[in-house]
Order: sequence, then C-alpha cells, then structure tokens
Amino acid sequence: MGRFRVPGPFGRGAGGLHGRLARAARSVRTVGPSLVAPPAEPSPAEAAQAGASAPPFSPPAVMALPTPLTPEILANTYRLMTVTYRDPTSGAIRHADCSPCTYVNLAHDDRTPHPRAAHILLTHAERAARGRRPVITLQPRFRPAILRAFRAIGTPSDMAFTLSIALSTGVTSPTTVDRYCHDLTIAGLGLHCTGFVMVYFTLRHGFRPASAINNYRVEALRRRTVAEIQPDDVLVWEGDDGEMVDHIAVVSSRIDDTRLRVGESTGSFGGPARYYGRRGGVSISTYAFEPPGRTGAFPVRRNLDGDATTSLVSVYQVARPDPA
Repeated sequence: MGRFRVPGPFGRGAGGLHGRLARAARSVRTVGPSLVAPPAEPSPAEAAQAGASAPPFSPPAVMALPTPLTPEILANTYRLMTVTYRDPTSGAIRHADCSPCTYVNLAHDDRTPHPRAAHILLTHAERAARGRRPVITLQPRFRPAILRAFRAIGTPSDMAFTLSIALSTGVTSPTTVDRYCHDLTIAGLGLHCTGFVMVYFTLRHGFRPASAINNYRVEALRRRTVAEIQPDDVLVWEGDDGEMVDHIAVVSSRIDDTRLRVGESTGSFGGPARYYGRRGGVSISTYAFEPPGRTGAFPVRRNLDGDATTSLVSVYQVARPDPA
C-alpha cells in the first residue's frame, strides 16, 4: 500500500493494447501449464546447427484470455502462465511456467524492481534482434510492453512477452525464472494494487479507470449495504479514525449474503509459496463483510482462505466513461 505514480497510457484505438487484445479474444484458450511434452534434447552438434540456421523467433505479443474475464481469472493468470520462448542454446521452441505476480510498488524502495532490470533486458533484446544473425524479431512497440511489466502495470500479455524475451536471450532460464520474477534484487515482475484494478477494467470493459485511489471515492457511487455490493465494485481501504489508507481491490463474485471473492495485488499475502524475503502478490481470496458503520465503511474479515486479518473498507461502483 502507498501512493504511487502510474506512467503512460495502456494505449487505445485499433492499434493500441486494447485493440490488439480485442482481436486476440476471438481465439480463446485457457491459460495454464502446457500439456505438450518438450522435445528431446539435441546433441551439441545438432544444437549448434539449429541455432545457426533457425529463423528468428517472434515472441508472442498477445496472450488470449478466457472470456468472460473476471478478477479471479485474471489473478490466477498472473499466478501461473505458460510462456513460449526459443531456447538460446538449442534453438528449440520451449515452454516455461512462470508466475509474474509479486507485489511491487515504485513508491517504496523495498518494493521496487531492480532499477536496471528493464534496461538490461532491453539491451539484450536489441542485440538479439539487430545482430548479424538475428535470434528474435520484435514488434514495433516492444519497449513500452517491457517497461509496463517492470512498472507494476503490465497486462498478462506484457508479462508473457517480457519473460519470453528474457528466456530467449538467456537473461533468465527455466530454473531461475521464478527468482527473476520475485527477487527484487535481481528483477521483479508484478503489480501494485491499482495496477491490478486498472488492468482488469482495461481488459474486461475496454476502459482504463482512475490511477489515483482517491478518485474512486465518489459518494454517489457508494454501496451502503452488503446486499448492494456487486462484482466489479471496488473496495477502498479506510483507517480506523477516518485516515486515508492507500489500497484498493475489486470484487470478483458473491458466495452468499456476507462472503465475497475479491481480487487484488497486496503486500500482505498472496503470490507464490516462495517470497524471497517479501510477502505479498496478486491474490484471490474470500472476504466476510459486516454491516457498515456510521461512516459508511464495512468492517471485513480478509483472506479467510489463509491468515485472516481485519480491515475497514468503503465500496464503490466504478464510473464508466460516457459512450460518446
């Protein structure tokens, strides 16, 4: 939690990120571990020949997601995605399971990805694409995708594209990619809380909501009873004494009258089993709501699936842009 700055737009229009994702959505597949057995390891001579003669590899620019997308599906996608890459030694096309879901926040030194990780990867990508014998080809907007991935606002496509390049150029390997995603002394790929909410609304509803948490606090859009709360409403954290607390999450589904499933990126829990010294990450968990108090905020029991904690949240609908 904490204040942060969100740089740059996701890109709109037919040529922007949203347009590309909309086109990709026509060919849907479920994201998850690959069921295809990897090819047999070639001999050293075969590997050298394959590496010299294989055409440049084009990292997939768009990951097709299941539809309709929900915060739970999105959270699970970040927690485990299969990335396609070209083995830099053998030249074979392979797949690696990756989890770019750590909690990062550029406003906090201990939550910031390694400051040179993006530069190092961009340099390797340029060399691999512009060398005398190109190993990879790059889409024109490869640089913004990598920067979004390291700035806590990357979509699943941005993350998969970034990791495909990292694996194809040898910046990381299938045995070190987990650490590359989560160890902030090496790299660090993940989201801050608003990044998760913005990515969800961009991919699911085609618009990018506010980047500042305070902009979601619209009194006319406040939910006043637990029964009113709906999927795609946002939870905004409040202090016990009315002091602002900078965290936000989004409702995925309702379980019963008082329990809801909530998606978020948080520094408190979530992420993979190995934290490399830091807790937190993209998470989907169950919340139990109590009736709101005099300020309109709901006491909640958070993360009932794990180590439950208590919080005080206000709940709001998210304002859609005018159709015009």
